Amino acid sequence: MADAPLAGGKKSSRAKKRRQDSPRETRPKESGGRGGGESDSDSEEYSDIDEDEGTADYRTGGYHPVKIGDRYGADKQYTVERKIGWGHFSTVWSCLDSRTDHSVALKVQKSAEHYTDAAYDEIKVLKAINEAYEKRGSDPHALPPTISRLIDSFTIRGPNGEHVAMVFEQLGHSVLTLIKRYRYRGIPLPIVQHICRQVLEALVVLHDDCSVIHTDVKP
Repeated sequence: MADAPLAGGKKSSRAKKRRQDSPRETRPKESGGRGGGESDSDSEEYSDIDEDEGTADYRTGGYHPVKIGDRYGADKQYTVERKIGWGHFSTVWSCLDSRTDHSVALKVQKSAEHYTDAAYDEIKVLKAINEAYEKRGSDPHALPPTISRLIDSFTIRGPNGEHVAMVFEQLGHSVLTLIKRYRYRGIPLPIVQHICRQVLEALVVLHDDCSVIHTDVKP
């Protein structure tokens, strides 16, 4: 499968959702339909690895068939080690970056045009966040830990079309993982307060430092 650098940007998705197709070890659950090419929402939610995306959307316009051991990127530097999760728009994989010897999260978008448009828009916002830090003389590698950094982006050509791929820092577990850990009986209040503080801190940074308004904050 050939990879190519990305060019261009369009539509609207989200500034930094913290559910799975941005880079976590596991991601929150998806609410959109799973079958056809139409999304129930402009935003994506994720399900972690405890569930499976099925095979119906592994077709033209749908998911790319990523396999353990596959290598992606301009220099084939990202080696797929395991699956992190999936959403209506994409699948997410833990990869080893041979340049840094660190684990990263590889998000591979479905190839249909509206998914591609959403991915380009996400990349545009994420790059703007990095650029805002660069203009202020800040190290883009030192974004607050509540904001996941876009490391790389490229396209993957495969049997189901051309897929936009994004590489992120790999963060911690999702809120869905915590909900499951507490057996759907509620997360303890101190943990909820800590999560809320982190979300608010991230929103302040996006607004005040990056001039980005997050329009998809939800439980």
